Amino acid sequence: MRQNRYRFQEARKKLRLIKPTFLIVNGGVETEYNYFVAFSKELHPHADVHVLKAGRDVVSLVKKAMAKVEQRKKEDVTPYTRAWCVVDVEVAESVRKDIQNAQALIRKQRADMELCLSNPCFEVWFLAHYVRSDRAFHNCNAVIDDLKRYMTDYEKSLEGIYAHLAPKLPDAIKNARACLSPSLSALDKNSSTEIYRMMEALLPSTKEN
Repeated sequence: MRQNRYRFQEARKKLRLIKPTFLIVNGGVETEYNYFVAFSKELHPHADVHVLKAGRDVVSLVKKAMAKVEQRKKEDVTPYTRAWCVVDVEVAESVRKDIQNAQALIRKQRADMELCLSNPCFEVWFLAHYVRSDRAFHNCNAVIDDLKRYMTDYEKSLEGIYAHLAPKLPDAIKNARACLSPSLSALDKNSSTEIYRMMEALLPSTKEN
């Protein structure tokens, strides 16, 4: 009886130690990587967020994310609760086709993973911290030009972006949500970003009822 009670107490202790663990894989330059690494530190110790860099090829990025998910399962640790592949839609038709192929691959093999798109690029998410706008942009440089109206020193790989924007995160989520309903894909709407959906999953208190 005493032994059974000990096992029960140990099982309860292990359950308390289990916390959600997430994976974010991005194929951009240091911009996205630095942002999510800083964000992940904000969530600790309530959740673990692992951030991984991959190449810009979308299908290869998804396959790398899938391999990471499977590797974690084999390591006999808590599996990832959810995994996201952060991808820029850009403008080139070839990129759009790659994204469609990657979406098909995920639908076929993984229910715990999804693409998280920004159209045309990740800077749309930064812009949402300042303004609610779904105007179409010709390319990423056009987005950056607009962003510089609010962040005059912005450039790719700029450090400290998350800390600078964090106070405006609730506004960014609301603005991005208003420009892209949950039923739509950013692949089909320039400009828009699905980053807000990831944030709502990681920060449930920000999700709209």
